[in-house]
Amino acid sequence: MPNAWKIIQYSNHSNPTDANLITVDKIYPNIEIYLNSLVEKITVMKIQLFNKI
Repeated sequence: MPNAWKIIQYSNHSNPTDANLITVDKIYPNIEIYLNSLVEKITVMKIQLFNKI
């Protein structure tokens, strides 16, 4: 996960092994939150592109 994303989500962004920790939403591992945020961005971009056609 990029440090830029970690800085926005939580304060301890210097830990390189924090992907499996549950710190962002207290339910899911950080890596899952990060990957879902990528999918959300891609989905929004596709919807916007589809609406322009």
